[in-house]
Amino acid sequence: MGKEKTYKRIIELSTQKFFSSGFSKISMDEIVKELGMSKATIYRYYNSKSELCSAVINNFFGEIESIIFELKEQNISTYDRIYLFMEKLSIKLDAISIQAANDIETTAPYLYKEFMDKRKKVILDNLASLLDEGKKSGEFRSDISEVLVANMIFASVSRLSSKEFMINNNFSYSEILRGILNVIIEGYMSKDI
Repeated sequence: MGKEKTYKRIIELSTQKFFSSGFSKISMDEIVKELGMSKATIYRYYNSKSELCSAVINNFFGEIESIIFELKEQNISTYDRIYLFMEKLSIKLDAISIQAANDIETTAPYLYKEFMDKRKKVILDNLASLLDEGKKSGEFRSDISEVLVANMIFASVSRLSSKEFMINNNFSYSEILRGILNVIIEGYMSKDI
């Protein structure tokens, strides 16, 4: 089996395991057994479970970056690109169980911080870029900074997608993101459209 195919198999299974069960509940032995490979093989790719989980996080956000790249190639409005980006992002985030997120935060806080930092950067950078495109095309108002609007969306998403809010109010990421976009982006739309 080629290196790329082995890497892909390891990342796919590890993503499923870490994002459904968490960090402490998964062992390298379990991953190796399910993959049907030797420990030596997996350790050629990753020196530790932490390094593997970090690779899972990087791959996760790399996939999100690919989504935004594909959306930028589509001949649709900027508003639709933003909506589709946030919708696809929410689907990916919905795949991470709350129990797994809790476990990673508790047992591997450095990995949780890495995840949250990457989430912030990917969302803010891509939203600001899309909002700037919309401003240049006349879809969005030119009197309000796209960085401000991107941060308003991110702050709303961060607060409303907290574990406590989601558990206490029984909302999914998709429902939260849809509501935020409808309220904030509608107010940012140009009056000419």
